Amino acid sequence: MTEFSERMGLSPRAAIQIQSMDDRLRNGLWNCLYLYWKESTPYHPAAVLGRGDDLETRRSDPVVVVALFLWTEFFGQALDAAPRRWSVLIAEIRARFYECDWNRVYDLIEFFDSELQRLGMALAFQQQVNRVLESNSAGYRSVGGVITPLTDPIELAEVKRAASPEGTKPHDLARIHINDALQKLSDRARPDYRNSIKESISAVECVCNYFTGESNLHKALLKLKTQAGIHSALLDGIEKLYGYAGDEDGVRHAISSTPTVGVAEALFMLVTCSAIVNFLLGKVPELRNGASPPSPTHS
Repeated sequence: MTEFSERMGLSPRAAIQIQSMDDRLRNGLWNCLYLYWKESTPYHPAAVLGRGDDLETRRSDPVVVVALFLWTEFFGQALDAAPRRWSVLIAEIRARFYECDWNRVYDLIEFFDSELQRLGMALAFQQQVNRVLESNSAGYRSVGGVITPLTDPIELAEVKRAASPEGTKPHDLARIHINDALQKLSDRARPDYRNSIKESISAVECVCNYFTGESNLHKALLKLKTQAGIHSALLDGIEKLYGYAGDEDGVRHAISSTPTVGVAEALFMLVTCSAIVNFLLGKVPELRNGASPPSPTHS
């Protein structure tokens, strides 16, 4: 469950970490590196050679090569200035890791991964990195060792716009659902992807119902087609998304089987429904302000 401070709004944090990295995310990524180096792994120098902490006798060991490569090629330090003891070298790398800007941390993860790929040991590291990124609501995933954004700045802007207060009744109604969807998606302890999807599509539904006075989405979309001249294909797409949210793994209804919806589906629906809300809020009020509606477009 979520922590008391988060439930009470006393410890706010970014819902999806895009251009930032909180301490918990940074710690998790460091742990991915450290777990590779710790003594219980078969790759740790002490476990491989049993020669203590001196690096001079083991510079050809794969785990040491990777660490020294980080020291020289990533951090740009002189090889002869590298600490002579393994524990000190890792402590120096750790200090620099925690001094990095958030983007350089991702650079380091990619760099480290590329070296593990060369040694044929990258898959488990990538899986662990992705678990950390997902559990800490980072807007990135490791795809083949490349840290890839789950959403681009334009998509993120749509979500922020839909989730921001503007003072109009339809926007405020939608904003409640979009913010709820965002919170359920980004809950570190218990992300609720199923209900995040429900909240995203409910934002679209409430805007359509508000502008048309219809409580049924299908009837509301028929009115929007006639009154606002919105293309049939766009309205059909909205209805199909509503159908998906109603059928896929019981997103809107009782769960009848093991769900397959995850962060990718929930994020897709959040971004898409935010864009639809913004479109409707920009399109439909034109009619309420006295503009002449365009001729309805038929499929």
